[in-house]
Amino acid sequence: MTDEEKQLAFEIAEKYHHNYVQFSKNATSMEFSILLKYIVDQANLKQRKIAGLD
Repeated sequence: MTDEEKQLAFEIAEKYHHNYVQFSKNATSMEFSILLKYIVDQANLKQRKIAGLD
């Protein structure tokens, strides 16, 4: 994930005040995809570090 995509994910989270209920009700499909992709990428990164693959 590039820095630009990361920044965009943070901006989307701020837009919905880090509130998942507001986000899931009001976000566009594009915003939903961008933010969830960021979350999944971060989770995968942490799992790989724990497993010793990175």
